[in-house]
Amino acid sequence: MLKDVAEKYKDQVEIRRSEHELHLDALFVAPHILKSKSFSEAIREAAYGEIAHIHYGFDFSAHVVSAPLDCKSIIENGKCEVLALKVWVDSKSLIQ
Repeated sequence: MLKDVAEKYKDQVEIRRSEHELHLDALFVAPHILKSKSFSEAIREAAYGEIAHIHYGFDFSAHVVSAPLDCKSIIENGKCEVLALKVWVDSKSLIQ
């Protein structure tokens, strides 16, 4: 699944070893985009440019970095589990 996305958007993303799950491959923002001024320093530092990884062979859960407004919608609709992973935005502030 991640490889399909990487192939389709090869100028914008790449696959490499996850910074959070060192035994898994992950989808990352391409370095030239990550270095652009459109990314805040906090996002660069917290996620290292990682967009998503999937726990293949275990529970097949997908861990995805989402924009705050998308997170609000996902959380309010009960479609995810919120993980405490180097949180840059207090999840309670997303719901208010």
